[in-house]
Amino acid sequence: MQRVFAKTFYLVALGVLLISNAQASLIQKIIIDGNHRIETSTILSNIDIAPGQVVQKEHLNQTTKKLFDTGYFSDVRVSMDSGAVTLQLVENPIVNQIAYEGNKELEDKVFKENIPLRPRQVYTLTKLKNSTKMIHDIYRVKGHFAAQAVHKIIRRDQNRVDFVF
Repeated sequence: MQRVFAKTFYLVALGVLLISNAQASLIQKIIIDGNHRIETSTILSNIDIAPGQVVQKEHLNQTTKKLFDTGYFSDVRVSMDSGAVTLQLVENPIVNQIAYEGNKELEDKVFKENIPLRPRQVYTLTKLKNSTKMIHDIYRVKGHFAAQAVHKIIRRDQNRVDFVF
C-alpha cells in the first residue's frame, strides 16, 4: 500500500514538474521594437528578464507592468516565440509647447509655475489631468469659481504634442 502511494506521489510530482516546465521558456534573445527616443539600454535596465533566463508567463506580465510604470510608453506588448521575447513599444510623446488662452484674470506665469506638465518632458495622461485640475484650482483659490479649465491637444511631427489650456 505504501509503495502504491509513493509511486502515485512521485508520478503526480513529476506531472506537476512537467506541466510547470512546459509553461516556462528559456529566453535566447530580447527584441525591442518601437523605441525611437528611449535608449535600448534604458529599456533593458527597467525589466527583470534577460537572455539565458527561464521565464513563465507571469514574468512577461510583470515586464509589461514595469515598462508601463516607467511612464515612457503609451502601449506595451510583450510576447515570446521560439525563445525570443519581443517588446513592442509605443512611446509617449514629448511636450513641445504649452499655451494659455482666455485667462484674462491671471498671468500665464502663475500656471507655468504650478502645473506638472512642462515642455520637453514626456507627456502622460495623468500629468495632463493633474495640470487641468491645477489650473481649475488656481482659479478657485483666486475667487473665480465659475472658471472652467479645458485643454486641447495638438499633435506634431516627431512624436511631439502642444497643449492649449
